[in-house]
Amino acid sequence: MKAELTKREGKVLDWVKDFQQEFGGYPTYREIQDAFEFNSINSVSQYVKQLARKGYLELLKNRGYRLVADERTGMVTMSLLGSVQAGGPNTTQEASETMTLPRQFVPSPQRSFLLRVRGNSMSDAGIHEDDIMIVNSEKKPQVGDIVVALLDGETTVKRLAVQRNKRYLKAENKAHPNIYPEAEWEIQGVVTGLWRSY
Repeated sequence: MKAELTKREGKVLDWVKDFQQEFGGYPTYREIQDAFEFNSINSVSQYVKQLARKGYLELLKNRGYRLVADERTGMVTMSLLGSVQAGGPNTTQEASETMTLPRQFVPSPQRSFLLRVRGNSMSDAGIHEDDIMIVNSEKKPQVGDIVVALLDGETTVKRLAVQRNKRYLKAENKAHPNIYPEAEWEIQGVVTGLWRSY
């Protein structure tokens, strides 16, 4: 059994996992120092050694390290925040339900949340009723991304598109209209994956 981590150790470990999933390699000691504002590289070294002693990292030659096998292939538990309408805008209902997914499906779990799809306006993009969307709240949205948007206090999922230099929300089902926001609106996250049960 692995030793329990302190809160700070847990944050460092989670950040290393997120980095590895997103970039395919491990952060340097300098990158860890910058991310957590450690005073010195030696402080980073001490954290890495402690995580290794507690069974979460393997130390390699030349100060290298990697996650132990079960951490590399582990699961992640995330909150399912409710439902989002794939149709017209609809208020997302907060919920306390959680789901456990394979970590490889959620590259950045600390920056992501889950939403259940209601409606079929995105069916041509492969997003259907009752699918679970993985949404990254910090990823910068690009034209063509599928996004969760907030309009007048209500949420919807659509593809971000541009027409005449103005952004709008494109439905992926010809039976549903596109949304051309007139008032202020906000993108709450970019859809990075789907989880579907059969």
